[in-house]
Amino acid sequence: MQYSIYRADEIESNNLEPTPQDLLWYDPKAEEGEGVGLEKDKYYTGAKIVSMREEFGKDTAAWLAFRGGSSNQAHDHLDVGGFVYTIGGVRWAVDIGKEPYSYLTDENNPSIQAGYDSKYFYRRKGEGHNIVVINPDDKLETDINAKAEIERYEFGENSAYAILDMTKLYDDVTEYKRGFMLTDSRRSLIVRDEINLKSQSELYWFMTTRAEIEIVDNTTAILIEDGKRLKVEIKTNAPDAELSIMAAELLPTSPQFNNSPNSEYSKLALKVSASGEVNITAKMYLEDENIGWSDAGSLESW
Repeated sequence: MQYSIYRADEIESNNLEPTPQDLLWYDPKAEEGEGVGLEKDKYYTGAKIVSMREEFGKDTAAWLAFRGGSSNQAHDHLDVGGFVYTIGGVRWAVDIGKEPYSYLTDENNPSIQAGYDSKYFYRRKGEGHNIVVINPDDKLETDINAKAEIERYEFGENSAYAILDMTKLYDDVTEYKRGFMLTDSRRSLIVRDEINLKSQSELYWFMTTRAEIEIVDNTTAILIEDGKRLKVEIKTNAPDAELSIMAAELLPTSPQFNNSPNSEYSKLALKVSASGEVNITAKMYLEDENIGWSDAGSLESW
């Protein structure tokens, strides 16, 4: 009922035209003037999806969503642990979406014609999403049948966090946990990866965006879109790390075949060479808010 109240308020406040979906989801029990009491944060236990926001009804508010679970259903992407992030009215971390439906028939599907499953399309592979790719080769990046569980979460008034256990998805780790936190009165986002590698490995931390990317130094980048500037600071304990801009296209190690062009997108990428325990902490916030760096410590301390 609260969603029905919120949608009715949104239509009236913004002078919007109702859609057929509004009729389908209309709740006649919603009392006029009751007010909207939607939760800012939600963990959808079945889908293993977490959504956090600064507030409803404000275009410039922060919003984050990420997913756990597995990638073994017919139309799934290898995006477990992937996230999308909006603040200041700009979607900074994006999901590119699907390949055209015209590729669904075998005889018109470049991946199948090349001898691969359609999960090898860039837009479905792990490297096409906002995750960490470890030791990329010609195989899929994660075990599609393994499941990532939400280990714990806490939704507070001025901050919220959730921690995802990614260990079972990767062959090259003994443990891997990824945490997401909205902090600084929910005006900044921290993404922290804690990875225990089995051996010397090459890692890529990816964030796909439509924004222009400026690399300030090896730990800092500025994303620019619609006159807004998002500062992204990424720090790691690994001594061999390089921050760069990459095209939204298949890595040379991936099977090569025709893919949809992604020229309007690029990736902020941190390439790390390391072994043993590796942590990567990314913090992002609007530059003009002068929030500054803080990494919130280890996931155990969250």
